[in-house]
Amino acid sequence: MEEFQLEPGAMLFPAAFFTPTATEILQFELGRIKYTFPISAAMFKSCHKSLVPFCPPRLTVECLDPVHWARVPNETLRTTSLKLSDIRGWSVLCDDPVRIMAVYVPEKDESFDILEMIEKPVYLDFHRQTLNLYCKLASHGNLKVAHVLCGHVDEDQIMYAVKSHYLSGPMRQGYHDLLIAIHLQSHASARQSMSKEYVIPLCDQLRNENVFDPDTETRFPQIMGDTYSMLPVMVAEPVKSHFTREEEMKLLPPAINFDALKAHVMAAMEKEMKLLPPAINFDALKAHVMAAMESATRHAVMNCRDLIGGLIDDTELEAILKLIHPVAFDPNYEPGTTNKGLTEVELSENVKIQLVNIIDHLCDIQLRHRIESLIGFSETFVAELQQDQCKRYMEIKQTDMPPAEAAKKTKEFRCPPKEQMFRLLKCKVKEEETDLLDDDVEYDQCPMAENLQEQLRDMVINMLREWALGDFIENNELIRKIDMVINMLREWALGDFIENNELIRKMFHLLLRQYSGVREVIFFQPLIMAIKILF
Repeated sequence: MEEFQLEPGAMLFPAAFFTPTATEILQFELGRIKYTFPISAAMFKSCHKSLVPFCPPRLTVECLDPVHWARVPNETLRTTSLKLSDIRGWSVLCDDPVRIMAVYVPEKDESFDILEMIEKPVYLDFHRQTLNLYCKLASHGNLKVAHVLCGHVDEDQIMYAVKSHYLSGPMRQGYHDLLIAIHLQSHASARQSMSKEYVIPLCDQLRNENVFDPDTETRFPQIMGDTYSMLPVMVAEPVKSHFTREEEMKLLPPAINFDALKAHVMAAMEKEMKLLPPAINFDALKAHVMAAMESATRHAVMNCRDLIGGLIDDTELEAILKLIHPVAFDPNYEPGTTNKGLTEVELSENVKIQLVNIIDHLCDIQLRHRIESLIGFSETFVAELQQDQCKRYMEIKQTDMPPAEAAKKTKEFRCPPKEQMFRLLKCKVKEEETDLLDDDVEYDQCPMAENLQEQLRDMVINMLREWALGDFIENNELIRKIDMVINMLREWALGDFIENNELIRKMFHLLLRQYSGVREVIFFQPLIMAIKILF
């Protein structure tokens, strides 16, 4: 027997819960125990003298009826009803039907809305593991399996799950992972493998690109415009359901023409090697990603979507920069408003990782533009430099001078190319008062033409201004853009304790990139390949 301690003056109301064995009749037996009063004597004052318990008419019984609930749709149907006539009846027209995504359970022969799966943890865990299995099967560029899986999870299902705001967390993560594994992973791996390689064709448009020119500076970083480097292009093909290697799954007889089999297998493998990822509406997906990111920033929602690489144009880049830091990049920003960017709101660590990845990707685009500008300048400058060398060499050949002096003048052209470039690039600014020996004057004198020297100096000055080095630190618009990233990382580091080690590594890597613009260009010089296009 259990004992309970009650407060003084507490009133108890005894109750009994039971499940009836019959639906037609319910019998109450208020019996009595020896040496005790009946239950009715304690409950009903009018019956306390009765030795035979009975049910008075005032007794009421509460019955709990079982109720089955179902999810109400978030959007109701907008219908239009019209009575045609008394004979023909009514006409109901639905302008915009509401779509749902149902899950069918064959064991119970029932189906329910996928939004209700959060109430069914067993089914939720099963479907999450199934989506994980699909992702593993389609990994490492297994495009044949990706096409087959599109027959199980088509584009409509993926887009519905991605756009749904009320889907449970595990299912949302599973569908996003499946979308990346089937449709985007191959292209993302190709882009990532060539993100640090620079194969630049020497075209006419490249000569006109110069991100170091102060006249081209705007409030945005130098990441706008097309890049001329050779990068993988996102391609896809319609979903396939039949493949040529199905015949290989059949048993072969002992005697067979192995040459024909080899030719068949090689032909089938060649076709599979040319297989492209399954197609999806990338424009609609990109529009949803941009809208979701803007909505998450405006409402400070702690969920951030990855961007679709290779499909973002200048308009989306400007929108992303305005969402990151509207004070610096939004021309319509008004001080004192509540409009804040991603660098000014509190974010979870997972969102911070995605934001650092986005800014790091923007730095990669900026680095690619800088390298392409250097290659474009170098092509024009080296061509003019060679013409100047040829002109000076012909002047020396056509001038009558002693052999010793001619040998001294032509020493430049008899040196290896590396020493020639070192001598040509060793041009200094002329000082008004010089007190040097003849040998020093000869060593310091640069044979390059004055216009080429001035062109090279201007290029170097513009590069230093772009990287905010030396005397160009003050009064530079780039400092505002660099300080935006530095201040954001400083606030994160001085704020709450960071538990994610990956976030710490990415933060330090991004911080280092803000101070190592020259080092990056020098480091990636061995990976630059310029090719000449012949028509």
